[in-house]
Amino acid sequence: MELKDERPIVVGIGEALFDCFQNTTTNTKEEIAPGGAPLIFAYHAAKSHCRGVIISAVGNDGIGSHLTEQVTKKGVIPVFNIVDNKNTGMVNVNNDNPNNPLYSIDEDTAWTEIQLSENELKEWAGKVAAVYFGSLASHCGEKTSKTTIDKFLKAVPKGCRKIFDVNLRCNPDENGKYTKALYSEDLIREYVNECNVLKANEDEIIYVGRIYGIVEKESDKKGNKEDSDTIGKKLMEQYCSNIEILILTKGEKGSTVFWRDKENAKTIYSQSIHISVKPKETVGAGDAMVGTFIGELLYGSTISDAHLIAARRADLVCKKGSMPEIKGTDFFFSYSKYDNAVVDLFYHKFTENKKYSAFKDTPDIIPGKKVGNVIADAIDNCKVFVYFSSETANRSNNVIWEINKAIEKNKEIIIIKLDDAPFPKEKELFKELEPICRETFDLYKNLHDPKYSMDTMYKQLDKIYNDIEKSINPSPTSNK
Repeated sequence: MELKDERPIVVGIGEALFDCFQNTTTNTKEEIAPGGAPLIFAYHAAKSHCRGVIISAVGNDGIGSHLTEQVTKKGVIPVFNIVDNKNTGMVNVNNDNPNNPLYSIDEDTAWTEIQLSENELKEWAGKVAAVYFGSLASHCGEKTSKTTIDKFLKAVPKGCRKIFDVNLRCNPDENGKYTKALYSEDLIREYVNECNVLKANEDEIIYVGRIYGIVEKESDKKGNKEDSDTIGKKLMEQYCSNIEILILTKGEKGSTVFWRDKENAKTIYSQSIHISVKPKETVGAGDAMVGTFIGELLYGSTISDAHLIAARRADLVCKKGSMPEIKGTDFFFSYSKYDNAVVDLFYHKFTENKKYSAFKDTPDIIPGKKVGNVIADAIDNCKVFVYFSSETANRSNNVIWEINKAIEKNKEIIIIKLDDAPFPKEKELFKELEPICRETFDLYKNLHDPKYSMDTMYKQLDKIYNDIEKSINPSPTSNK
């Protein structure tokens, strides 16, 4: 049986940029990290059993090349057009109040000019299981991005989850007030009516509630706001029958998810989850939650279970940043079944003291799940890809499929040769493999050397793994 990667394709379309976190006391930039709601969504969906894609635009500059490289390293497929006359997007983030960061957004940047070729539109929109889009990219520039987003939404298949992020943003000098000049009610209403999944925070749902006449004004004379859960439920019950799921993020108060009963669409269920956390920052927490939630839903989880897993991911983001390293395995073992006995020795040696974790298909395949999807997930989330080369492995279609996945994802690769069989000259893949391989161990040759021992092999692998770990997770030079 040949392996197939049948994981659902999930697309974020809109702004992809760098977030620049500022220290207002010293007026310096503390850290620059890839960001933008659609990109953060796509990353967390990719870490939750999906193939994550980000559709955006970058400038013809070094920053754009760096962003593309960073996105690829994160395991997300970048579909970027290059805009010659605009710079790659940068956003200054004032994080003095972690629960309410302020954003200074330069709107005259590349992500306002997103374009897709007809082939790209057909390739991605035709296969997508969920698409995430927001109000930010659609209101900016000369409406190029909005035109592209609208074309994409029209081309998605029936049953696609269309997730609208009411991503209202204001620059610090606007004192937190959203203006009609930036966010027209028509645009918000258009996309609320277009989506079947709506994501909003507490301020945004009040804004939407005012558009639909649920809320008369943002707050009373004492500054008390309408209850966001009440607004969300009324919106689904009385105004927007198209919305199947509403995800309401509430910062330090957690989140509420509303959904319709399958048998009686008028019945609305809800679940609130509050994970107590002292956030280091909340940038991207809502987008991470939605990406994880959708990924888990597409994987077969119930709404309640998906919400719980997603809330935990949002908690992780609050502690470690918008696109943290998601724990996977240290090593992925790729091998031919005929070499199982010797590979098994490595598996047990590597995992016996729990210092490292390794994925080996026989013990680690999840019952009831498609094997190709589980394997693809494991390759996506491993740190080092270990290929056990042999005469049978070099000609195995499944092994070659795994190597291709590792190359696509820019994984660190180690080769351990189990015999003296050369790589097949007719297979182009092996020509690609050799120059990018981190290290090759000739186990066959060394085991016939009386001075060589398996302990020597493990020490060598140990050293190389530690070197790789440092390159993947360098020590931070500064804290956010």
